[in-house]
Amino acid sequence: MSLITKKNIQILLDYGGMKVNVNGINYQCKKGIKTEGGYYKNGYTIKKIITKKNTYINLLIYTSAGAGIDIEEQIQLKEVEEGFKCVKHIGWNNSDLKKLLNNMQETHTEINKQINYIKEQKKENRE
Repeated sequence: MSLITKKNIQILLDYGGMKVNVNGINYQCKKGIKTEGGYYKNGYTIKKIITKKNTYINLLIYTSAGAGIDIEEQIQLKEVEEGFKCVKHIGWNNSDLKKLLNNMQETHTEINKQINYIKEQKKENRE
């Protein structure tokens, strides 16, 4: 997974978040607030957490679902020398999206290895 630059994280921190917009009305990013159904744009909150060993960014993506504000995704980033890397990415129903993506990438890598092996075998058989 690619890194997010420190500059881009700082832009998000400086902006401070975005309210959920439902049918042109802005709502606080707080789970459980009642909304009407209809057209919506997601919002987010962002928080920087500094511990003795590391710096983290907690990013929560909010949506309007079932006539109320709910958390759609929870993302935790950890600062590394070059930027920030994702260490946790949780979606609806506590699904581990980071693990799912890693598994998909591993599967993709394995499939590519098999395809390359087959190509090599075909090439050797033609020679």
